[in-house]
Amino acid sequence: MLHNETTPPAFAARPEHVNVDQGAVVGNPASRVHPDHDDARADPWSIDLERIQFSPYFSRLSAVTQVVSPSIGGAPVHNRLTHTLKVSAIARVVALQLNTRSRQAGEGDVCNATVVEAAAYAHDLGHPPFGHLGETTLDRLAREELGLPDGFEGNAQTYRILTALDVVENAPRGLNLTAAVRTASAKYPWAPSVDAADVERIGPPRGIRRSPDGAYRVHKYSAYDLDLEDLVEARHGVDAEPCCARASRAP
Repeated sequence: MLHNETTPPAFAARPEHVNVDQGAVVGNPASRVHPDHDDARADPWSIDLERIQFSPYFSRLSAVTQVVSPSIGGAPVHNRLTHTLKVSAIARVVALQLNTRSRQAGEGDVCNATVVEAAAYAHDLGHPPFGHLGETTLDRLAREELGLPDGFEGNAQTYRILTALDVVENAPRGLNLTAAVRTASAKYPWAPSVDAADVERIGPPRGIRRSPDGAYRVHKYSAYDLDLEDLVEARHGVDAEPCCARASRAP
């Protein structure tokens, strides 16, 4: 399914700036887009992790092959499900080790290991078969055949699955994940349309390149323009500034 399948009317236009609602929760990593009664039964991070693990999009990763280096022991071809299980295990251990070292230094935890694990479980949900070749082909078809200005990008498709395409009974659309997990899942926290001033301020990050004509070309991004408002609100919830996102706070 391509990303425009459930485009809500409010996101259909491509605005110059995205406004964060004045009622958005600031500095609350556990905030969700919709009220969720599941928060009464467990901590919100574990709920997010469960929803990703039981997602049909997660199960489908078993049918997406991935080629690994011949120098790595074992079969040279495995799938993105086995890859994701390995990544999530490593991610959680790294997070726990960072917290252990921080506590040994007399400081508090530096990250939430369950949030890190949830983001690792989600990181490949939107990536198509045949790796970057499949992604390039889908991007061309999306732009040329379907007229979708955002094209197709695996990371942005992941965010769209989490926030719009997948379903859970407690919300009208998406998995209704916390701001922390949505933010952690966005490896390239910007949309295809970036603010040149923001890029100049921080320097072109990985995924954005400057072409000979001086314009910035966005090669990797974690949200389509139609999902940018959700990403900005999620980063707002964890007190993270929008990065190259053409976003502004509502007056």
